[in-house]
Amino acid sequence: MTAGSLRDSSLPRSDFPVKAAVVRRFVVFLLVVSSALAASIGVAVAATPSPLAPVTVSGDVAAKPTVTFKKPFAVKKTANKVVTAGTGAALAQGQKITFDYVLVNGRTGKELETSYGNTPGAMTLDAGKTAKQLVNSLVGTNLGGRVAVAIAPKDGLAKKLKSKTVKTSDTLLFVIDPKTVRTPLPKATGDAVAPVAGLPTVAVAADGKPTITIPQGITAPATLVTQVLIKGTGPVVTAGQTVTVHY
Repeated sequence: MTAGSLRDSSLPRSDFPVKAAVVRRFVVFLLVVSSALAASIGVAVAATPSPLAPVTVSGDVAAKPTVTFKKPFAVKKTANKVVTAGTGAALAQGQKITFDYVLVNGRTGKELETSYGNTPGAMTLDAGKTAKQLVNSLVGTNLGGRVAVAIAPKDGLAKKLKSKTVKTSDTLLFVIDPKTVRTPLPKATGDAVAPVAGLPTVAVAADGKPTITIPQGITAPATLVTQVLIKGTGPVVTAGQTVTVHY
């Protein structure tokens, strides 16, 4: 083989390492760019502010909170955040809670209502009985904590207030401190008591729903008459308590 042919045949071989090096550099470049993009995307997601970020809630959970923000404050979608995590039981659907609260108008910054200095509020964590925005914001949080909830105008709670100082376009800001929780009985339990003769009879279905039958030919009493039909075994109800009843 001549020198000329040797040089010709060696050209392709000397070209392979050059191409491989270029490919390797290009792959490394792509990896670096991909990592940078991933990092920048991760930072952007982590940096997304909470709708309630402009609101500052200060003060001990045992005392009335101080709520401050730049007016007007508004949200397009109802939002919530745990201001102080509780250490008690997690709240669940269907439970009855008592709570202290402060309600503030996001537009004016004025306090609309508070339970501090008054009787604590009470609600059932059931969207069929309580505003679902409050139920959804409280279920899963823990007793003894503090939760802030901003109710968007589109959810209609401002309209339901029917207050002269509240516009239907206002955002309502709640700060709620759940205090006690209990799970209502699904039906009455205890010992059956035979009613006095002449009173209506009550039959109770398996689900606890009563059916009342009024006897014929009996004159209605002129004064209030009460009759225990099932004697419970729980604590005695006293004046000033809030009770949950089925009726």
